[in-house]
Amino acid sequence: MIAKLYARIPPRRFDVARVIDTAKGMTGVERAGCGWHTLLERGLLHGSIRYQGAFAVLDHAPAPWLLGDAALTSSYNTAYERVYPGALSELGIPTAALAGRTAWEQWLYG
Repeated sequence: MIAKLYARIPPRRFDVARVIDTAKGMTGVERAGCGWHTLLERGLLHGSIRYQGAFAVLDHAPAPWLLGDAALTSSYNTAYERVYPGALSELGIPTAALAGRTAWEQWLYG
């Protein structure tokens, strides 16, 4: 038996400027960093966040789009929920947080 396996493995090293709009200034970067730490505390990222210059190094992110800004994240969440209903809730994201950008921000930043 022969099998071909294809896997898309997300990078462990993220260029912060490609994930976060650094043009918004340090406030936007700090807010995103706060969100990343919240995701880590809630078990949606695994390992630790270590900054190496302009890069953040993560051990594991089961849904890498969660690292993006709220607009990107909520769009991906909506699409993912359409294809895999309930999968994000199984990760620990409450259904209410998937209702849109504002709901995501309220859940992530409190």
